[in-house]
Amino acid sequence: MKRRKWIDFNDWSIFSLVVALLLITFVLLFSELIDCGYEIESAKRAYQEALARNEYYRTEELKLTALPELLQKVKEFGLILQVPESWSWLKLDEVGETECSGR
Repeated sequence: MKRRKWIDFNDWSIFSLVVALLLITFVLLFSELIDCGYEIESAKRAYQEALARNEYYRTEELKLTALPELLQKVKEFGLILQVPESWSWLKLDEVGETECSGR
């Protein structure tokens, strides 16, 4: 009884085909991984820009609501800053809303 070799000449073509398919799969998966990395970096950059814009708008809001700026706007638009004679405030309870007046 003749023993068969583990790899025959015809098996080399099948082996090389399997290796080529595995290499192509590896290259495709690795390129997808690199593409995901670029997308993550792009999203991270957009997030950092949004944070910077948010910080800018927050500083602008604080600057516009500062007392000297508000006093300047009051003078500019001719508004009167005084407490009215009759004013009220609203107290919120768990049960419901009740209107209270006070000074």
